[in-house]
Amino acid sequence: MIMSDDHDIPLPNKDDVLFRGNFPDWQNNACTNKPSSYSYAEGYKIAAQRLIKHVVETGEDQDFLVYPIIFLYRHHIELLLKSILEQLPYLLDKKLKTNHCSHNLAELWNDLKSLIGEVSEACGWENLSLNAIEGIDCYICQPTHADPKSFTFRYSSNRKGLPHLPEEISHINLRHFGETIEKLATYLDSIDTAIGFACEAKLEMDSEYRDYRLSFYNEFT
Repeated sequence: MIMSDDHDIPLPNKDDVLFRGNFPDWQNNACTNKPSSYSYAEGYKIAAQRLIKHVVETGEDQDFLVYPIIFLYRHHIELLLKSILEQLPYLLDKKLKTNHCSHNLAELWNDLKSLIGEVSEACGWENLSLNAIEGIDCYICQPTHADPKSFTFRYSSNRKGLPHLPEEISHINLRHFGETIEKLATYLDSIDTAIGFACEAKLEMDSEYRDYRLSFYNEFT
């Protein structure tokens, strides 16, 4: 049935502008003029947390919200791994061949894992323990198996009409999922933050060294 213009349901108007910020309720304005990788990653996590909280507190909508919840957390993890990898060439002072454009979590983690010794040395950390490595391996493996290319929780089926979700995943406790995936998210976020601080310290040292060389050059020329 095609609805007429006088129907009770409001119709899209050709003069409507969707992305506006010039309303008196300024507190509802989101500032997007200086986006950062942190803003994106944190936004996906916060949205997932709020949706899980709704399910836990109301016991409702879990069969619908499961898909955005898991996609949001999965994308949060992906963005964290990519943020870390994108900082490493500067931190380690070398060009790196990584899969940082990939959507496959295992590929991203394997790239980082292969460099974790160098990263620890550059940051002055102790090497990650075997338990930590194995734990991250386990956590990364599970969403990679369920959703290798980030399509599973965005589309119900693939181009051949087959379900994306593996048959063995028939029920997902969202409270438990949120509590466990937060361990991985928090751990990777701490690595990302620490590497960010290390890069800032290196940038400051590099800047001081450049200033010293310039002053030395000016003094003797």
